[in-house]
Amino acid sequence: VRINMLRSRLLVRLCVLSDFKARARWLYSSGVYLAKKETAESSDDESYEMPKAVGSHESPSFLHDPLAMKFINCMMWDGKKSLSLRIFNEALHSLKRIQFSSPVAEKETVDPLVMFHQALENAKPLIGTIGIKKGGRTYQVPVPLQQKRQQFLAIKWLITAARERKGLGMGKKLAAEIMDAYNNDGTVIKRKQDLHRLAEANRTFAHFRW
Repeated sequence: VRINMLRSRLLVRLCVLSDFKARARWLYSSGVYLAKKETAESSDDESYEMPKAVGSHESPSFLHDPLAMKFINCMMWDGKKSLSLRIFNEALHSLKRIQFSSPVAEKETVDPLVMFHQALENAKPLIGTIGIKKGGRTYQVPVPLQQKRQQFLAIKWLITAARERKGLGMGKKLAAEIMDAYNNDGTVIKRKQDLHRLAEANRTFAHFRW
């Protein structure tokens, strides 16, 4: 009798447990179905993309300037980014001092960062040349430059001109080159014009691009 009672209690517990598992499976399946349905409905309106981690060079500050950071990275030597950043900030301070020391008092001062952007825009070449071999000879064929190539050449010329300029301190030399390029004058603008003249002189070979 005792064995029968234990057996009946065990059967009741198994029934309750099986009923609980069935309910759990039903809830899980219904939840998955609803989730799939919501995903299908939302995918019609917009595609879902996995978020990517922010790069170490990014910053949430409103003072963050991607072009300035690119310029600083291009000017950096031996991984000394702090030195490159200090030189760039010194150049911006020198630009502001040059404006305040100007004899023209009525002239409005311009943000040095705006001057830097305008200097790079003035230094960007629109057309360049590439070497193409035809019949055993290499011709300099004029081609329009892409935006990335224009930016790279402007940054490269500005840094090279500042390093080759005679004077004391890289920050002051860089500020002088930025001021010259901002006024459409100086070594960087001359290199841009020379490249345009070279492309113009070789315009008869433009058909070699194809």
